[in-house]
Amino acid sequence: VANEFNKERSDRSLILCLRHLIAEYLRQHAHEPVALGAGASMDRGDLLTYESWAVAISGAKNIDDYCEQHVYVMNKDAADHV
Repeated sequence: VANEFNKERSDRSLILCLRHLIAEYLRQHAHEPVALGAGASMDRGDLLTYESWAVAISGAKNIDDYCEQHVYVMNKDAADHV
């Protein structure tokens, strides 16, 4: 089995699937806080959401734009997605 999946095509397929899963997660949780730090409150407007994070680090218009420009693009570093 290892020989069947130890191929570049299989690696690329797995990476593409992971990118789609990441994009789906980001879209579903776009307006949820990334993490609640000390003293942060769900009622306050200063929470860092997944969408505000994506816009801040990339200049994208929204979470969909971020996914199109950065998550789905193959052969691009995925360090921010991990």
